[in-house]
Amino acid sequence: MRDMGIYAIYPKPNLSKRYLSRYRKPYLLRNYAITRPDQVWGVDITYVPMPKGFMYLFVIIDWYSRYVVDFELSSTLDKAFVLNCLKRALRVRKPEIINSDQGGHFTNADYVSLIEQSGVKISMDGKGQCLDNART
Repeated sequence: MRDMGIYAIYPKPNLSKRYLSRYRKPYLLRNYAITRPDQVWGVDITYVPMPKGFMYLFVIIDWYSRYVVDFELSSTLDKAFVLNCLKRALRVRKPEIINSDQGGHFTNADYVSLIEQSGVKISMDGKGQCLDNART
């Protein structure tokens, strides 16, 4: 494949590196009963393959109702699209807890301060614990 210039198209490794470990937060949802809407929101970024590169989709989902609270699409991984989407969603309604992974978009001062100033608790999946974000 190398000789022919053929390569797989997929997100490159290490895109979810923690930005600053001092902004990591504990996982608050182990054995936590989610019983009503706007109790817990889950947030994440996914990669949407395009003919040339990727688009990045940030989504906020209510864990109880599985309702998409808000979303934003971006052609770059700049943190501004995450913050804009969160600000928009938090103007309309507020959860008790927002859960995310420990990626760079969620372990930075701007993200943490936005959520804390809104009076919302922050929960983060454990390192390597992809199932922390899975809902049954």
